[in-house]
Amino acid sequence: FLMGLPPQLESFARLCGRDDAMIGPLRIVEAGGMHVNDRFMDVFLQGTGVPVTPVWGSTETSGVALVGDPGVPGLSRAVSVYSVSLRDENGILEGDGRGELWVSGPGLASRYMGDRVLTAQLFRDGWYRSGDIFNRSGGRLHFVGRRGGMIKPAGLKLYPTEVELALLRHPGVR
Repeated sequence: FLMGLPPQLESFARLCGRDDAMIGPLRIVEAGGMHVNDRFMDVFLQGTGVPVTPVWGSTETSGVALVGDPGVPGLSRAVSVYSVSLRDENGILEGDGRGELWVSGPGLASRYMGDRVLTAQLFRDGWYRSGDIFNRSGGRLHFVGRRGGMIKPAGLKLYPTEVELALLRHPGVR
């Protein structure tokens, strides 16, 4: 069993192409922490012969809350103890459409310690607003982006203002 971010797993797959590589009994590979795209899934399968299972989770959900099917893009179901819904400004979306992922379940955090404002914004009636926007098509959820502008390159949380400030501090940028 192997779990990681797509860039980590892609590097692993490239190493598996070496003559001295031995992946042994590797059977299950989960990728999450950031967008899992079709190209990455193909590269990993070609390099290892093992299909990737996409997953989604967060610190607030205490780990994986959504899982896909091996070798198939998108997420197909919630882990047994969780419930999920997509919601837009009009409420819960039924059928296909685009909305923010909300999650509830026993592994869910109940608050952010010391931050009542953020807790009130993101935790409501036993549900957690993830901030992740998904498109549901044919019963599968596909990651679209983040509410509020946060970017997650390689699974790290990064805000556009941080990029802007870094560029402004760089001596080569005027």
